[in-house]
Amino acid sequence: ATRGGRKVLNARRAKGRARLTPDLPVTGYTPGSRASFPRAARLLDRAGYAAVFAKPSKAADRFFTLLGAPSPCGEARLGLAIAKRQVRRAVARNRLKRLAREAFRQRRDRLDATDLVVMARPAAAAASNIELTRSLARLLQRFYRDTARSSTSEQGAGGAPPG
Repeated sequence: ATRGGRKVLNARRAKGRARLTPDLPVTGYTPGSRASFPRAARLLDRAGYAAVFAKPSKAADRFFTLLGAPSPCGEARLGLAIAKRQVRRAVARNRLKRLAREAFRQRRDRLDATDLVVMARPAAAAASNIELTRSLARLLQRFYRDTARSSTSEQGAGGAPPG
């Protein structure tokens, strides 16, 4: 680009940045709030996924399967396994991932230290966002209710020796 051309490009960039950063405060956002989705709240490596897939607790409905295992890091983490085989179109897969991340992000501060993996089923591609959001909320609730039951029954079963 020529010298004059660079000035024009820089002026356009500055104008665009000014448009993207309004002077008015953005409501509902507080920096450092727990409703964020930081890197520490994500399953990032193969070992994290392998630990969940090795011995998972499960909850499922017609849209999603939710797998979980105790988290070694002490906080809830989310992994997404939205397979191309289940949901063909990339746009649909990205929508499902976005909705799953948002459902997790909103509830993260109320979740126990669990590594969760969300897997999609083919019916999820055709469902509305409202149906999917409700489905994820119910699954999270059911998952934690069932894991709480199973942990109390395991503690009760180890009482007196047989005989």
